[in-house]
Amino acid sequence: RNFPAIFRRYVRKHSDLPLLRFRRQHPIGPYIVDFVSLRHKVVIEADGISHDTDDPGYVEARDRFLRERGFAVLHFSDDFINHDLEGALFAIRRVLDDPNNQWDYTAGG
Repeated sequence: RNFPAIFRRYVRKHSDLPLLRFRRQHPIGPYIVDFVSLRHKVVIEADGISHDTDDPGYVEARDRFLRERGFAVLHFSDDFINHDLEGALFAIRRVLDDPNNQWDYTAGG
C-alpha cells in the first residue's frame, strides 16, 4: 500500500496530529530519503524490499548525516506501517513533541 495516502487518510479521520506535508524521494545532501517533512525536520524511511540490500554502514552514515543537520530519523518496516499505523503516528507525535528533535526510531524491523 501507499504510505503517504494511508497516513493522510488516517490523520484526517482519527488523529489530532497536525497534517504534515511529506515530500517523497527527496534529496538531502548526497542522500535521497523516502519521506521528509522539511518544516518539522522529520525523515521517515519505509524499510521494505527495496531496502533489504542496503549496506548497514551506508544506513548508519546517512542517519548520522541527517541527525547532524537536525533531522529526526524514523525507520518503519512496511509491515509495521500497514498493520500498526497508530504506532507509527505515536512515534511521529513523540518526535514532534521533542524540542531537540533527535529521535532515532526503528519499528517493525
